[in-house]
Amino acid sequence: MVLRQPIASLTRLTLKYAGNPSSLLFLTPSDHHPEPDTLLEWLHDAQDGMDAFFDDQFDLAFAHFSPQAKTSPFHAMGHALIAYAEAMVSFDSAHIETAQDRLISAEALCHQFAKRSRRRPTPGSAAAASPPPLFVNDALAYELLQSNCTLMSATLQFLSNRWVDYMRGAYKLRKTYKKYEQMFEWITGESTNDYPRLSNKRRKKKYSLYNNKKKKSTSSLHHPPCSPSTSTSSTASPQRLSAYAKSPWSLKGGIFFGLGLLILIFSLLPPKLAKVLNTFGFYASRPFALQLLQEAYHLQDDLYSPLSAMALLAYYTSLSSFIHPALLPSSFSLAKARDMMDAIKTKYPHGKIGKLLEGKLCRMEGDLTKSIQVLRDCRRRDSVCTSVWQLNEKHQQKYESLASRPTDPPSPCLQEFQSLMVSELSLQISALSVYEMGWDQIFLGDYFQASETFFRLESMNNWSRAFYHYIATCCLYADEEYDKAALDFLQIPRLLARRQRQGGRLLPNEQFADHVIRQWMAQAKQNGWLSLTGDKLQQVARVHPLWELIYVWHGLYHVPRTTLKTMQHTLQHSLDALGKWSTTHCSERARLYLLLGAVQRELANHDHAETCFKRVLMLEKVCHLHHRHDAASSSSSSSSSSPAGVSWAGPFAHYELAVLKLLGESSSADRRRQSLVQAKDHLQKVDTSTLEPADTHDDWTTKDVRYEAVYMILHVRCQLLLEKIDELADP
Repeated sequence: MVLRQPIASLTRLTLKYAGNPSSLLFLTPSDHHPEPDTLLEWLHDAQDGMDAFFDDQFDLAFAHFSPQAKTSPFHAMGHALIAYAEAMVSFDSAHIETAQDRLISAEALCHQFAKRSRRRPTPGSAAAASPPPLFVNDALAYELLQSNCTLMSATLQFLSNRWVDYMRGAYKLRKTYKKYEQMFEWITGESTNDYPRLSNKRRKKKYSLYNNKKKKSTSSLHHPPCSPSTSTSSTASPQRLSAYAKSPWSLKGGIFFGLGLLILIFSLLPPKLAKVLNTFGFYASRPFALQLLQEAYHLQDDLYSPLSAMALLAYYTSLSSFIHPALLPSSFSLAKARDMMDAIKTKYPHGKIGKLLEGKLCRMEGDLTKSIQVLRDCRRRDSVCTSVWQLNEKHQQKYESLASRPTDPPSPCLQEFQSLMVSELSLQISALSVYEMGWDQIFLGDYFQASETFFRLESMNNWSRAFYHYIATCCLYADEEYDKAALDFLQIPRLLARRQRQGGRLLPNEQFADHVIRQWMAQAKQNGWLSLTGDKLQQVARVHPLWELIYVWHGLYHVPRTTLKTMQHTLQHSLDALGKWSTTHCSERARLYLLLGAVQRELANHDHAETCFKRVLMLEKVCHLHHRHDAASSSSSSSSSSPAGVSWAGPFAHYELAVLKLLGESSSADRRRQSLVQAKDHLQKVDTSTLEPADTHDDWTTKDVRYEAVYMILHVRCQLLLEKIDELADP
C-alpha cells in the first residue's frame, strides 16, 4: 500500500513520455543552455549552409549542417530541409522516410531548446547571473523553427497512400496553423482576422496624413509614410517588432513567411479537402497570404527574405497556367517579379532553383526562346559537388576541417560527404527544368523535340512516368507520327493497370490520360476494329489530344498566333465533319467548340468566342439527356457506359464566359459593374455544375474520378478569377 502511489505516478510518467518522444530529451541530467556566442556561431554557420543550399552547392550545405545536427536546432532544421527537398521533388519512398526521421529529430531538438529558454531566469532577477538571451524572445525563436519542421513533416505525410497518414498530416497542419497564429498575435498584437483590415486602414490613414502634410509644408517630403509592416499597435511594443538582436534571421520575417506560406498552401487545395480543413478553423485568404509573404520579403533578412521571394516567384510564375495574362492580380506585377528575380540571381548566381524560376518568368514575359535557353542552362549546369578537390579554397577548408576532426568511429557526415559525387536533389531540379522546357517546345511548335524531351523525362523523375509518356505521345500525334503514337498510347493503360495490381494509386492526371485512351479503345471496339492503328486513331481521336492537353494544363495564352490560326481552321473542319455524324458525339462537339471558343478569344474575336461557349452549354444539356437515356436503357446489363458520355466542357464554358465579361470593354461604370455581376454569376454556375450530386441513373461519381485533375485546375482558375472580380469591384 505504501508503494502504490509512487508506482502509479511512475506508470503515468512512463506513459506520458512514451506518447511524446520529444519529451524524452528532458530526462537527461544535463540542462545546459549554450552561451550566446556559441548560438551566434551556430547561426552564422547555419546561414552559410543555407546560402550554399540555395546556390546549388548541396554537398557543402550538407557539410555545414550534418556535424551539429544533433546539438544545434538551426543545423538540425537545415539538415532536415535538404532531405525534405529531395523527398518533395523525387517522391521516392526512401527519401520520404529519411526526411521524416530528420524532421522528427529536428522538431524534438527545437522543442527542447524552447523549453530550456522558458526555464531561464529573466535579466534583472535574482538569478540573473546567467548570460543574457541572444534573441528578443528565445523561446519564440525556437518555437518558430519547430513549427517550420512540423509544417514540412505534415506536407510529407500527404504523399502517403494511407488514410492514417492523411489524418496525422491534417492534425499537424492544424497544430502548426494555431501555433503560427499565436506567434503572429504576439509579434503584431492583432489577430489574423483583424490584421488585413486594420493594416489597410492604417495605410490609407498614413497616406492621407502624408498628403495633407505635403500640401502644408515641403518639409514633410523628408518623412514618407510607413508601410503596414512597420506599424505597431497598442498591445505590441516596438521591441516585440524588432529583429533578432544579433541574428541574421528575423523573428517577424520567419513568422510572416511561415504563416503566409501555410495559408497560401491552404488556398490552393482541392475544394473537398479545403472544406474539411475549414471545419478545423483554418483561415485561407490568398491575398492575405501574399501580403504576408511580401512583407517578409521587404524585411530583407538573410534567410526568410530570399525564401519569401522564391515562394512569391513560384506562385506568380505558375499563374500563367491558370488565368489570362490581362487578369493577373495588380498587387504583384511582372516588374516586381523581375526585380525579385534579379536579387535572387545576385545572391545565388549558381542556384538551379533560381534558374528554374527565371525560365518560367521569361515565358510569362513572352520570350519563349530565352525561356528555353535559361532552362537548358539549368539542366546542363553541373552540380558543384562533383569532386571535393574542385571546390574553391573556402569550401576545401570546410572539407579539411571535417576530415581532421577526431571521431571514433569516423564521422558519418564525412563518409557521406566523401561518397556524394552527384546530388540527387540537383538532378531532380534539373528534371523540373526539363519538364518546363518541354512545354516551351510545345508552345513553339517543335513537337518532335518536345516528344524527345518528355520521353527523356521518364528516366529522370518518377513522379508520374505514365503522364510524361502521355504528353510525349501527344507530341508524336501532333508531329503526324500517327502509327508510333497509336503504339505508345496503348502502352499507357497497361502501365497503369500493372501499377494498380501492385497496390499503387493513380494520380488524377494519370486517371485523365487513362480515361481518354480507353474511350478511344471503346470506340474502336464498337467499330469492330481488332487493333488501333495510326489511321484508325485519327478517326476515334476527334478532339486533338495535344490541343486539349495544352488548354487544360496551361491555357492557350503562350501559343503563337500562327498556330492559333491553324488550330482555328482544323477545329472548324472537325466540327463540320462531326455535324454529319450521329448525335451521340455531342460530347466531342462540346469539347471542340470549347477549344474553338478559346482560340477565338485569343484572336480577339470575342463575339465568336461567346457564341462557341454558349453552344457548349447547349450541347452539354443534350449530352446529359442522351447519357441518362443510354444509362436507363442499359441498366439491366453490366456493360460499361457509352463512350459518348458527359464531359468536362460545360463547367469550363461557364468559366470562359466569365473571363469574356472581364475582358470586354465597358463604356460606363454601370456597365462595368453589370459585367462583374454577370461574371460572378457564371462562376457560381461552375460550382453547381461540378458539384451536382450523384444519381443512380447517371455516371457522375465515375465522371468525377475521371476528370478530377481537370476540376482541380478549374477550381484554382475560378478562385483566382473571383479574387480579380473582388479587386475590380473595390479598386
